[in-house]
Amino acid sequence: MVRVGIIGAGIVGSTMAYELSRIPGLEIIILEKNPPNHWEATGAALGVLLGGLSQKRGGKHLQLRQASLKRWDTLISELEAITGQPLPYNRHGILELCFDCQAWTKWQGIQGDRQTQGFPLALWSVAEVQAHYPEVATGGLVGGIFSAQDRQIAPIPVTQALRQAAQHQGAKFHFQAQLEPMVTSSGQVRQLSWQHQADQQSQEIDVLVIAAGLGSSSLTAELAATIPLQPVLGQAIHYRCPTPLTQNWPVIQGHDIHLVPILHSSPASPEFWVGATVEFPVDSFAPEQPDPVKLSQLQAQALDLFPFLAQAEVVTTWSGIRPRPVNRPAPIIEPLANYENVYLATGHYRNGILLAPITAQLIATEITQILQP
Repeated sequence: MVRVGIIGAGIVGSTMAYELSRIPGLEIIILEKNPPNHWEATGAALGVLLGGLSQKRGGKHLQLRQASLKRWDTLISELEAITGQPLPYNRHGILELCFDCQAWTKWQGIQGDRQTQGFPLALWSVAEVQAHYPEVATGGLVGGIFSAQDRQIAPIPVTQALRQAAQHQGAKFHFQAQLEPMVTSSGQVRQLSWQHQADQQSQEIDVLVIAAGLGSSSLTAELAATIPLQPVLGQAIHYRCPTPLTQNWPVIQGHDIHLVPILHSSPASPEFWVGATVEFPVDSFAPEQPDPVKLSQLQAQALDLFPFLAQAEVVTTWSGIRPRPVNRPAPIIEPLANYENVYLATGHYRNGILLAPITAQLIATEITQILQP
C-alpha cells in the first residue's frame, strides 16, 4: 500500500483526492487547515471553464485547458452517480463579445484551429448576437464568438461532491488540521503530524502532494525551497433580476467582464455574478484590501454591456484571493526539487477550477509510476 498525503482540500486537492482514491493500492489522507465550510481560492472563483475561447492557438497550456475541460464532462457525471445528487453544471457554452476588428480577424483564424482540436467555434454577426440575447448591448460590437464546448460549474458544491466521492472511496479528510514540522530523511518527507484541537495525530507517508494555494509557499520554505506566490485579489457582484430573461444563458464575456449565471437561481428571477476585478498588491506578497473604486468601475462597465442589470437588485458583493506564481507561468505542477517523493500542484492563479482535473491526472500519473513493479 502506497500512502499519499495531500495538503490542501480546495478544488485542486479535492479533485486529486478523488482521482487518486480510484487507483487500487493507494491510501489517501488530506490535511486542510480550515473548517470544511471555509473557502479560500476555491471560493474566489466564478467557475468559468474556458478552453475553446482561449486566444492561444496551440501550445502546452491550451492542451491542458482542453484536456481538463473534457474531463469535467465525465467527472460531473461520475460525481452525480456516486453522490446521488445533481450538480450545477452549465452546458450552454460561453459567448465572447468582440469589439475590435483586428481581434475579429484573429478569431477567424483561430476558428479553423479549434475545429481541428474538437472545440468548434461559431462566429455570430451582430444581428445574430442580438437575436440570441437581446438583453446584451451591441454598441461598437463587431461580432460574437460562441463556444458550445466551454462550460461553467459552481465551485463550492462541486468541491463538496468531490470530497464526498473521495471519502466514499476510502480517502480520509482531516479539517482544521494544524500542521507541525514535517519529518524528512534522505531527500524524502516521511511523516506528517498535525493537531486538531487538543488531539495530536501523525501519519507516515510515501508520497506528499502540496496543493495549498498561497500556503504552499510557507510549506515549501520549510523544505528549503522557494516557491513565491503572489496574492491577486478579485471582486464580483451578485445581481438578482426582477423579471424573467432569455432562457438557457451561457457565460457571456466582453472587455474582460464576465456575466455568469448563478445556476440554482429561479427562472422567474434569474441571478448572475458579474466579475471579476484583477487587483495586484503593492507589496508583492501582502494581500490588498478590496478597492471600492475598482468595484464601482466594474459595475459601470457591466451596466454598459448588460443594461438590464440597472433594474436588478445587488444581492451582495464578493472578494477573494487567487495565488499567482512570481516570475514564472501558472500553474506549478511538478516534483519539488531535491525531494524524491514531493509534488507541487499549486499556483493556478485564475484557472484553478478549470485545471483541477488535469492537475489531478498529471499527479496521478506520477504516483502510479511508483506502483510499477
